[in-house]
Amino acid sequence: MGTKGTIAGPISGTALPRTPSKRLAGSAAIERVIRKLNDDYGLAIDIPDPTLSPVRRQQLGAENDQYSRCDRICRGIQFLYYQRGDVLNHALDAFFREAKAASLCWVPKPRADPGTLPSAAAPPKAQTARQQLSLQTILVSVIDRFKAQWTPSFLITKTASPAGPQNEEGNARSPSLPDSPASTGSKRSFDGDWEHSAKRSRGKEPGELADAALPPRSSGISTVYSDLSDTLVASLDPSRPSAWNRQVDIPSSSGEPSPLQLRLQNIWLAWEITRICLHCKVDLEDDSLLKYDPKWASSDICDIWKSLRELDVFQGKSFPERPAVEAFKAALNNFESGQDVVVMSAALEFNPSKTGPLFLLDMKPVRLDQGCRLTRRFGPDRFLEVLIPSPTAQNAPAILKDGGPEELIAWLTRKPHDLVGRQWQAFYSKDAGYRKPAKDFKLGPDAKATYKERVHFFAEDGLNFRHVNISSRNHIPPVSVQRRMALSVSLMLDWLLQLEKNELQPHLKLFSRIQLGLSKTTPTVTFEPDQIIHRDDILSPIGKVMNDGIGRMSRSVARKIRDALGLDDIPSAIQGRMGSAKGMWLVDVADTGDADWIETYQSQRKWKCDFADAFHRTLEVRSRATELKSATLNLQFLPVLEDRAKDRGRMRRSIGKRLMNDLEKEFENQKSALKCPLKFRQWVSENSCSRPERVKLGRVPFLGGLPEGKGEVLTLLLNSGFDPNRLSYLQDLAWDLRKQKCDILKTKLNIKVGRSAYIYMVVDFWGVLEENEVHVGFSSKFRDESSDTSYTLLADCDVLVARSPAHFVSDVQKVRAVFKPELHALKDVIVFSAKGDVPLADKLSGGDYDGDMAWVCWDPDLVENFVNADVPIQPKLDAYLGRDKTTFEDLVRHTGQTGDLARNAAVYDMINKSFQFAMQPNYLGICTNYKERLCYHRNSVNDSAAVLLSTLVGNLVDQSKQGIIFSNESWAQLRRDHFKGKMSLDDPAYKGDRWAGAGEPRHIIDYLKFFVAAPAIHRELVSLHKAMNVDKRSSATGSEEAAQPWDRDLAVYYEDFYERSKGSRSLKALLDSLVKALDVVQLQWKRLISSRDSPLGYPERVKQVYAQWLAIEPSIVGNAGSNRLDPKIAALLEQPFLADRGAAGTGQWALLKASTAFRLYYKRSPKFVWQMAGSQLAFIKAQVSSASGGGEGVPLLMTPLMYAGSVPDGRFVKQYIARLEGDGSEYPDFDDGEGDDGAVDVVDDID
Repeated sequence: MGTKGTIAGPISGTALPRTPSKRLAGSAAIERVIRKLNDDYGLAIDIPDPTLSPVRRQQLGAENDQYSRCDRICRGIQFLYYQRGDVLNHALDAFFREAKAASLCWVPKPRADPGTLPSAAAPPKAQTARQQLSLQTILVSVIDRFKAQWTPSFLITKTASPAGPQNEEGNARSPSLPDSPASTGSKRSFDGDWEHSAKRSRGKEPGELADAALPPRSSGISTVYSDLSDTLVASLDPSRPSAWNRQVDIPSSSGEPSPLQLRLQNIWLAWEITRICLHCKVDLEDDSLLKYDPKWASSDICDIWKSLRELDVFQGKSFPERPAVEAFKAALNNFESGQDVVVMSAALEFNPSKTGPLFLLDMKPVRLDQGCRLTRRFGPDRFLEVLIPSPTAQNAPAILKDGGPEELIAWLTRKPHDLVGRQWQAFYSKDAGYRKPAKDFKLGPDAKATYKERVHFFAEDGLNFRHVNISSRNHIPPVSVQRRMALSVSLMLDWLLQLEKNELQPHLKLFSRIQLGLSKTTPTVTFEPDQIIHRDDILSPIGKVMNDGIGRMSRSVARKIRDALGLDDIPSAIQGRMGSAKGMWLVDVADTGDADWIETYQSQRKWKCDFADAFHRTLEVRSRATELKSATLNLQFLPVLEDRAKDRGRMRRSIGKRLMNDLEKEFENQKSALKCPLKFRQWVSENSCSRPERVKLGRVPFLGGLPEGKGEVLTLLLNSGFDPNRLSYLQDLAWDLRKQKCDILKTKLNIKVGRSAYIYMVVDFWGVLEENEVHVGFSSKFRDESSDTSYTLLADCDVLVARSPAHFVSDVQKVRAVFKPELHALKDVIVFSAKGDVPLADKLSGGDYDGDMAWVCWDPDLVENFVNADVPIQPKLDAYLGRDKTTFEDLVRHTGQTGDLARNAAVYDMINKSFQFAMQPNYLGICTNYKERLCYHRNSVNDSAAVLLSTLVGNLVDQSKQGIIFSNESWAQLRRDHFKGKMSLDDPAYKGDRWAGAGEPRHIIDYLKFFVAAPAIHRELVSLHKAMNVDKRSSATGSEEAAQPWDRDLAVYYEDFYERSKGSRSLKALLDSLVKALDVVQLQWKRLISSRDSPLGYPERVKQVYAQWLAIEPSIVGNAGSNRLDPKIAALLEQPFLADRGAAGTGQWALLKASTAFRLYYKRSPKFVWQMAGSQLAFIKAQVSSASGGGEGVPLLMTPLMYAGSVPDGRFVKQYIARLEGDGSEYPDFDDGEGDDGAVDVVDDID
């Protein structure tokens, strides 16, 4: 540390005048600091006249922005100079790093002399007025943050920077977020290979990555990122308050926290309040609009929403989707609910406007989900998932071209981001697939799908975080829910990956292993170190690993897993993670003791782990072997099955017969289901894919007054007592769902093979099975409904085994199923032999035993007609495929540092480079589609071209993890070399809707689609349309048998109130005002829904109208005219005791409003009334019609969670319908099995 009056080199915190002596000397020292800043950075800071009064300075600042900035900088430096410790040094350090990072986006002169370009260790010097403004703004931001650290009025320390409170000796505590000194600027030799790397199949590649070393990672908060190519939007500009900002300003880290922010210490409360304000465009920093209510900290979500709705600033505004009560309740406690944890997530979308921020932020409601090892160790509230659009997608904004993706990724990874009082650092990214935009009413082609990335963030610091010196990963204190501890991402990842032991691993592979710490799992058994047995892999005579990805566990451990998961039976195998090991663990059938033990094999252990921490010794279960069911035939298997058939025509006919049987059964089920609401409800449940959403949310999501999705709407209305044969709105939905099902069958062949199943692959550790033998046992009777045959095991028969995707013809193999008594305890798994030279799993599309499932088929029509193929020799593709072999050690060495500092800097380097690699164009889908087209036009999956392309796509499966470099140029060269330059090929006919060829198609999928499925589906659609037209004609003529839009039950609330209003002027006035208010909302509905110019999709339009619908309340409507409504009557209608608990939807006013709307619009605007009031109309229907069901006539209500978990009981439906039809027994079936229906149990021989 330099002494007072000594300034050597650029100001970066290493040499700063420092003395607490006389004010005059201090003023001179401060002036020297400012002059040095001007010299080093070109800031042009004018020192204001010290004789001016504060009032005069404020006046001048109001008149001139430049004067205001200079005044703030000078006064800020003066303030920090007189604080104890090295606060000003730390502030200038932070400024150096942030300025350096920002300067990377400045465009240097293309022909500048090398000597004129700044070195990596030199401060960036502004050359333009824009750059000067950028650096001044960054300096103001840094100073304000450090001032917030030392302002006595702040009771909570906002630790955005390394500076921290002092210890008892008066010295500043060591920062818990380690600083990276300036980079040496050494050129990274490994960066050259990156020019050829590519990932994203969605379109363009990013530009070349810069050769220069990454800038030092700043611990400052990146709510800003400067001048992206001088034109990137305001959200990435230093003058903007937040990079995640929307059109409304979100609290900025560049200034002092507002009083409200300081009070919102609890992260769940800060998240929810910020989310609502963001949605409603309310400025959190305006203390006059929104004041903190101490009761929020202990209130449930309903109370918080109620108190916010009462504020003037939220009047007339629709709130976002409300979080589930269970999730918010868990957040109030310890962020856990049973085995689930509270998850915070958000989404960034590209701003369609050409001005303003690049992204629009959508904060999602907190939700419950499975936890992972990292959340269990560091706390769920420290992790944030953000879905972002891929910067390399074809539909990315034009501003992201020409190097934009690299700058955007740098913005994501090089600094923390400020949100809800915490500083979030990105540490992992994974391809999240794509989202198709919702259909809108615009003419023209549909918008392209948006490819997404799922970015994970970790809260390194935040309001009320403790700062503790942590010497290593082994000394990280236990988690404290009440008060978190500041912790860097580098230390968090070091805890997970134990970096010092694993520096020789390729950095891309090491980065991919972070996913193990993020896997959604359930913790079960925690082992002592001596209970974990580490073994070498089992090798074949030629050195192949025969147990790749699988180990064993004791029976005692399996029993404890059963108890931890709440299962009825002991699972034979589980898929899980433990420490650095991942894969399957199989019960040891030879174990007869009661000891707890588990094995890990070398192929399971993905990095060197000491298993010292109890979290690393806990077996985390991801999935398990469960009861098996009949499977559908993957279309990828069809060309292989035909290619390997002894009789191709017979193979076609066998598969076609099964397809036709499935279609006929499906059509018959549809028709019979519509005759009975109870049966139709079961059909809807079986044919709608709503379970994942229900499980994820713990409820059924709503859009306005109805659930999202036609299947869920049908379920709600059927549960409430509506009959599709009587209510036309419900009948139309039913017809739509049936037609949708037919359309799906038309586009997606669903060939169910009754005697087949998807089964976890495990290996025979005990050497019982011979080569090409397998063992399959079922935990319960496996029933083939097509033949009414049941099985308890497979024995003495040939079976087909395959794994998707099947590219080579050898990816489907015929093997022999045998029964071995020694393996009888292994159920619902297929046991492969450990004998031979090559494991059977490896023959199946390069599979292993870490959780892969095999398609197993024992249908004799398919098996007997199949002949095995040898695994082809795969061609060399070295001329087209490169590999980034950069190790983590290389990254450490290129930091120019040593020890922990080097590894710390290398972690952030690894994150940035891995993000860059992961978000590059992915050619897997492109090459797979090309191979499919080529094989189709050649009608062969077994020639040299097919083998070449199959080898290519096999290499691209793990492109990011293996560091495989395959660019657009490489792909073009391969096609020129091997396919005569055919850059594109026409789609197969089965990708379209009609067959234009002559005669029977030569390709099996064309044959099944156009000659089997299409005629049957066409006949069914014709029949469906005829039935629909008959019903519509009957309805139009008023036939009593036809479905009608009118339901008298739904008008009872209106009719009762109307009769009572005849004798009361105030009630009549209220009803008249309600009708007028409903007319206004209905007109808005008509205008919005019919508009073709609106940029909003249907859900957004519904939400806008629904907000106006909710705003129709007695207190507003009843006071519109001269006949004022009695407050007591208004209270009786509103029922505030329900509204206060978030249950206003079932109050008298809500039901009256729904009933009135139905009476007014049931015929002329049915979609409006059902979309707005569907849930209330369902409630009324259940109330009125329950008496017809017998008993006390009381409707049975359910909570959202219990409703989400309810499904029809198929056995009850079957027996009840049979009883109605006079075919059922009056005695209930006490057997839980399916064995009393004449099915045959085949045990030993199925041939």
